[in-house]
Amino acid sequence: MKSLIVFATIFLASTTFAQQDMFWNNYSNYNPAMSGFQYQQHGALSYSDYFNNESGRPSSIIGNYNLRLANKHGLGINYTGVYNNINYASYSVNYNHQFDLKKAGYLSTGIGAGLYRISENPTFHQSNNTTPLSNEYLLLNVGIAYKWKGLTTGISVMNRRLGETNDQILRLASGNAFVEYEFALGEQFQLTPRIIYGATDNSYQGGITTDLTLAFRKKFSIGATYNIVDNRIGIHTAWDINERFRVAYMFNTQVSAPNNGAIITPRHQFTLGYILK
Repeated sequence: MKSLIVFATIFLASTTFAQQDMFWNNYSNYNPAMSGFQYQQHGALSYSDYFNNESGRPSSIIGNYNLRLANKHGLGINYTGVYNNINYASYSVNYNHQFDLKKAGYLSTGIGAGLYRISENPTFHQSNNTTPLSNEYLLLNVGIAYKWKGLTTGISVMNRRLGETNDQILRLASGNAFVEYEFALGEQFQLTPRIIYGATDNSYQGGITTDLTLAFRKKFSIGATYNIVDNRIGIHTAWDINERFRVAYMFNTQVSAPNNGAIITPRHQFTLGYILK
């Protein structure tokens, strides 16, 4: 029973749920090669929840802080938490080395390590009269990223050791890949399409998210996103204040239920960030 809960929770967090977020605000939570890669400093805190939340609908907090040292080293700390009947949280630190390829752009390779914690909500445990679930696992994340002019792309793989069951060590890997390109539209506007793919090795299903963002003077942006896994479409907006602080909001909802009996539920996300370009 515990193994099934663990797999279900990690699958939710690694595919459908994670790919609904404003990925551009928390690259390093998924790919350690992105720490300090795009900005001298970058910190963000995001909270997301469902409207009229009910049992079975998770809320989440995603946070990170990244910086670049000597123009070639990246350091970062990351937190991701999902809160529901089963709660999970991951804490990690990461490092990357950035290579200046001159006219060919920049390449970054990174590694992250941390702790993955799963616990059962006491109310949920009491109502189901089951043994409380509480486990901690080590996680390792490796990634690579590349940036050249308006192009940014990366790929990473995370491995979690889940412990021992029936004399076997259970491991679960998840990965993601993304690509985006910023087009200049005159002197004032920039258009950035991006595609994000995420998958786990315990399911044939993969998550694909597409996003299109229009920015004005690289300070104010609006965009639209679509998640293929659960047929969610969303809109988001962000504003960089004094070129240092970012506030952002995203709303998404399902276009149609992915299967019979599913409930179409809208979701929102708020983000506060700090950026030193």
